[in-house]
Formats: sequence, C-alpha cells, structure tokens
Amino acid sequence: MRTLRARFETKYIIDIGTGCWIWQGATTNGGYGIMWQRGRSMPLRAHRAAWELFRGSIPAGLEILHKCDNPPCVNPDHLFLGTHNDNMKDMAIKKRSKAKQTHCKNGHELSPGKTQRICQICARERDERYRAKPSAKLLQRERDRRYRERKHEIESYHATRG
Repeated sequence: MRTLRARFETKYIIDIGTGCWIWQGATTNGGYGIMWQRGRSMPLRAHRAAWELFRGSIPAGLEILHKCDNPPCVNPDHLFLGTHNDNMKDMAIKKRSKAKQTHCKNGHELSPGKTQRICQICARERDERYRAKPSAKLLQRERDRRYRERKHEIESYHATRG
C-alpha cells in the first residue's frame, strides 16, 4: 500500500507560469482538491494534506489559506496558516466573496438576494432536468410490465409445443 505522500505526489502538475501545484485528483464543487486517507471517514482536503506533509501538523483553530487564491493549488509555498476570521478578511480584501458576484459560472445574471445569490436560469434548468427524469416507481412499473409480457410469451410458447 502506497503512503499518503506517494499518492499525493502523483496527483498534481506544476503550472510553470504561476508556480501553483494544480491538483489533478478529485475536487469539491469549489475546486479544492480532496483525497481519501486510510482510517478517515471523510476526504482530506488536498491543500491541508500538503501542509501536513511538508510543514507539519495544523494547530487547532487554524485553517490553511492560499496566498495565490487558486483553490486547486497544493504548493506548500503558496499556503499559510490563519484563523477563520483571517480567511474571511482575506476573501473580502481580494473580492472573492459571492456577495460581489454579479453573474453565475454560466454567465447568467444573479438574482439580488440578501444572503444567497442564485442564478434563476440555472436553477430553473436544474429543476426541469430533475422533473424530466422518470421516477423510480414508474421505471419499476415498466420493468414489471415487460417481465409479465415476456413471461406470458414464454408460457404460450411452451403450451403450444407441449
């Protein structure tokens, strides 16, 4: 079984322009790398793994922040320790807050919400795709109907031959 470090080192490529080590493994919806560690029930964030592998343990109450603001980056030289409050301040200073967003990732204008900004077009499309899927009950009913038809055909065939 390979060590965490051995697995980690096969999962990134280096961006020569930025110096970022870009995670190539699984990622969260926010773009942060994740990997599984034996004995853990939850995945480990790749940038936290990078810190622990190259810098040591993460003190309680501290988070790993990115100097480069690139979520898939796992270069330990681009990471630093900070509190959650530090992370929120850093996000506000660098204008990474969703409150500042005016458009979704698909380019649609976001609705003006007080706490949550939602793309109405993407939400409607997602809901339509969900409603277009046949329900599990309907699919099972169709499978049962086909089974009964086939069973009847087989019984008829054997009745005529016997």
